[in-house]
Amino acid sequence: MIILKLLSEEVFDFSRGEMTQQKIKELKQSLNSEFKLIHELCLYVLSASQRQDLIRSTLSALHAYLSWIPLGYIFESPFWARCESSSATSSKACREKQRRDRLNDKFTELSVILEPGNPPKTDKAAILVDAVRMVTQLRGEAQKLKDSNSSLQDKIKELKTEKNELRDEKQRLKTEKEKLEQQLKAMNAPQPSFFPAPPMMPTAFASAQGQAPGNKMVPIISYPGVAMWQFMPPTSVDTSQDHVLRPPVA
Repeated sequence: MIILKLLSEEVFDFSRGEMTQQKIKELKQSLNSEFKLIHELCLYVLSASQRQDLIRSTLSALHAYLSWIPLGYIFESPFWARCESSSATSSKACREKQRRDRLNDKFTELSVILEPGNPPKTDKAAILVDAVRMVTQLRGEAQKLKDSNSSLQDKIKELKTEKNELRDEKQRLKTEKEKLEQQLKAMNAPQPSFFPAPPMMPTAFASAQGQAPGNKMVPIISYPGVAMWQFMPPTSVDTSQDHVLRPPVA
């Protein structure tokens, strides 16, 4: 209790106005070197004492000590350096443990993926062997699928070529069909006749039917008369200019 009062009252409260800067610096360095002892003393009092006034004085002294001495002095002390080294070592070990745990989780997940129905394996070498075998098998299947896809692409190209050829052949047959239909229509169309249709019953045959049955003359049906000038143009049969064009022979 006396030590804490000296630390909290005499040193921190009254020394600033009474001591020189050199003495203050020396005192800070001395207290900094004794940081471990002061820290252990405060921890012992806080953990072992049940007196409220002692705990209050301890906390006040520790607060004044930490407020009066710059934190740089505390962090540069050997005790704090050892604390940092221990913390760094423990932090590195913790990170290594976390890394190993994550690696084990990945191996377990890989074992479950390789054998879904079976319990996960713990042997990492066996898991790696199964993984290599599975990867090799998948590569072979992927190569087979790639070759099959390439073959299908070639067949598709051939089918497209045949389709284009069939389309051209169909178009050609359609054109020939239209030409044949036009020729058939032209052949079935009625041709103009140059001969007049014969009468149903000639006059001579009609008069012969009215004769007595004793007459044994059989009428002969002849072809009707044909106009001989029907193929000549009208200028060829015009005779109005014959005396000019063709004078009579003397």
